[in-house]
Amino acid sequence: MRTSLLGLSMFILMLPAFAQEKSNADFFKEISGMWEGRGTLFGIDANFNMNWEMALDSAFAHLTFRNSFTTADSVTRTMNAEAFYDMGPAITGHWFDSRGVQQPLKGEISGKKLTIFWGSADKEEGKTIYEFIATTVARVTDYVKKDGQYKQFGVASYTRMR
Repeated sequence: MRTSLLGLSMFILMLPAFAQEKSNADFFKEISGMWEGRGTLFGIDANFNMNWEMALDSAFAHLTFRNSFTTADSVTRTMNAEAFYDMGPAITGHWFDSRGVQQPLKGEISGKKLTIFWGSADKEEGKTIYEFIATTVARVTDYVKKDGQYKQFGVASYTRMR
């Protein structure tokens, strides 16, 4: 009897972790696909592309990202990046971009919103919020942490292309 109660107690304690992991995987499956966006980056009109897919036998979510904008002196700047996310129960991952930057990632999902905290206090630090507005529309907002406060530096509305 005691063994059965212990087993049942452990099963009940594990349920929230299983439910969260399912929720995380469901979110990443829902965001999967190719997205195109328009918005601003550093106050300048910019174009954005992101492609989310399940990778390595669905063990990770993989993001391929690109942004580009043209400066006032007609110089086009482009950044490419890739990230891999472990979907849970705790969302973690790594970001790699064409600036040569690598960032650790930690995230949380609340409803239709994924918040990713990136970087480290000894280097660059910030957060990115991915939010579903509708099935085929998402808003992504980027912040950098300065003097202990998050300052927005980018925002874009995306449309799912496929």
